[in-house]
Amino acid sequence: MDEVDIRHLKGHDLQRDCHKDTDLSTILSSITCNVMLKGAKVIVTSRPNNNVPECNRKTELYGFTEESIQMYIHKFSGRNNDLETFIKDYLRDNVNIGTLCYLPVQCNFVCAYLSDMYSDTHSEETSIPSNDISAVRTMTQLYVLATINMAKKHGTKSLEHERTFDDMLGTSVRCHAKLAKHCTMSTPLQIIMYDEDLEEFGISDEDRKAGFLAESETKRLKGHLTHRRHRCWSFHHLSMQEMFAAVGLLLGPREDLMKLIQHKQSARQHEVLIKFIVGLWCDQPNKDFMDLVSGQAEAQETSRSGCSAQLSMTLEPRVFIEKLTHVFDTLEVTTIIYEAQCPSLVDLVPEELSSSNMFPTEMAALSWILRQQQCRVAKVILQDLDSRLMSQLVQGLQQNTSVQELKLTGSHPLGADEAGRAFGKVVGRMEQLRVIELERCGLTPESLTALMTGVTGGCHKLEKFR
Repeated sequence: MDEVDIRHLKGHDLQRDCHKDTDLSTILSSITCNVMLKGAKVIVTSRPNNNVPECNRKTELYGFTEESIQMYIHKFSGRNNDLETFIKDYLRDNVNIGTLCYLPVQCNFVCAYLSDMYSDTHSEETSIPSNDISAVRTMTQLYVLATINMAKKHGTKSLEHERTFDDMLGTSVRCHAKLAKHCTMSTPLQIIMYDEDLEEFGISDEDRKAGFLAESETKRLKGHLTHRRHRCWSFHHLSMQEMFAAVGLLLGPREDLMKLIQHKQSARQHEVLIKFIVGLWCDQPNKDFMDLVSGQAEAQETSRSGCSAQLSMTLEPRVFIEKLTHVFDTLEVTTIIYEAQCPSLVDLVPEELSSSNMFPTEMAALSWILRQQQCRVAKVILQDLDSRLMSQLVQGLQQNTSVQELKLTGSHPLGADEAGRAFGKVVGRMEQLRVIELERCGLTPESLTALMTGVTGGCHKLEKFR
């Protein structure tokens, strides 16, 4: 369940009959209050940052593990071993995208998109060249590339001679962006759209014929919207809706952007939306996409009213991101700036980064931040890192020159000789390092010796080793 609002209803509103047609929030409230499916064990997956409801049943939020990601890819690929290998190889070589797959909904989208790209690459029926996905590093880049690829595959089938691909892509994106912005900024969040909603925001029968709307849910990405039931539609995932909503907000007045972060609670509810905004705004490949869409929106507005459109993109991104530092915690700010892929913004990351429970996506962002010359992070305080997280941290520290205090508690991978030796070599090159604390890391005499071999070769300013 992706960001579903679980309301706690009064007793007479709860449903006992699991076969009765009712809304999703009521079903989940009835389950968590132990009225529907009484006594059954129920597992619900969600975004890890969703709120655990207060109820009289044991609840915990649980995303995918490495093993479940591998199993999901295997089952997704069916009997196509080549497709399975293609997806796994890509995720192995692109750690940053691979970390998205710990969120089940993102794992589905990544697999669907990579399957789409694989099919194009190995199909003799299409003349459309495949996009280069090897350079894709962020969630925003992946969604933008998927949008362009869908337009190339489906939209070009209905192009008239006087209509260019850029015209078609810009028109489609703007229509979907207006619809997504309206639904995402509604209270409560609107996920299901109706035929009249599509018509109101300019999504026409031509778009349906062009393949921008899919008649049914399939593994391959057939369009931006999926038919759910009679006259009812939704975006493939809430994340796809949020991506288009981010486009709509950037094309709108700057006041809409600032309203989004006026209240801490509202901003935190829209964390993924804000990441898309920053990614579209600052990352150069995505800026090219936005320049195309916004340029055509401005031209359309100029031809209609005789004056240029006022776009939010004239607002300075740095001003927007600086305000986020007062709303989100330090690691959340790190992941948002990572989405921008803009080194000039790295200095906005706070000087102290600490966490007792890091997600892989957060470590991927931290590792990238630490590798940038503009990094000014002086203290890194982390707990209970597994081998994958530790490997990413070591990559980030290899060229870092800013960290002065490094405190790792309960990071047992350091207890292995090889890991300790690799960590020691990296730490030994950190010229500014003054304090190292490695409590409860399972260090053996052998791994400690290996670690100290690297440390004593450098760390000339080291004052404390604990």
